Amino acid sequence: MLPRWKNWFSKKKNKEKMDTDKLISLKENFTGQRFQWVKTDQSALLGKVVKCRDVEPLSNGRFLIVFDDGSKIDSSKLNSNLMMLHGDDKPLSREEAMAINGPIRPPAEVNRTPPVVPTQANPANPMQTGAQVPPPIPIPKPNMFAMFNSEESQISINLTVKLPDRKLLKMMYNGAENKDKFLSELAEYLHGRINKHVVQDSMKSILAPVVPAKKETKPTVNLTEVNESR
Repeated sequence: MLPRWKNWFSKKKNKEKMDTDKLISLKENFTGQRFQWVKTDQSALLGKVVKCRDVEPLSNGRFLIVFDDGSKIDSSKLNSNLMMLHGDDKPLSREEAMAINGPIRPPAEVNRTPPVVPTQANPANPMQTGAQVPPPIPIPKPNMFAMFNSEESQISINLTVKLPDRKLLKMMYNGAENKDKFLSELAEYLHGRINKHVVQDSMKSILAPVVPAKKETKPTVNLTEVNESR
């Protein structure tokens, strides 16, 4: 049986060898590989394509992935914050990366200037001086469906509107002097009837079509008259 200090030294040596082997493996697999930032608190990095420049060892068996633009990340967060690009893979657009990342919270700023004491010459409320307060800039809400880089497909929107029958509508179109104006006015009329609820109902009919309930058939009883002859 090995003494305690030799046993500790042996375990430490094995751990250092494992860390070295892992470092070599990470360098071989990641150096020169392209990645794209899809999760980060830094707006400048979101959606950016970078290339792994080096892998540096940290303490406790951790490693630091260093990219060509100077950005870095712990190897344990690499798969969740960056997407590996293989061969001719096209990177996501910034909008698609924003849909994955979600809204970026701006870092808290420390106000080092002393608070302004309201006076008659300098009121705290700008509305008292008649100054116009700029409206807040709307932040676009990310939509998860915008992240899919798939081919375009056609869908049918069920729209119920009051229109002349098809034959009369076709006669009106053929007799119109300015057919482009006719179609423009018709399209404007139809477009004004399309809203979120119309699209939502149409998609619901596609994704969850209503199956008509089967009519319950009641069992029939046939009575046959029997003549008994005595």
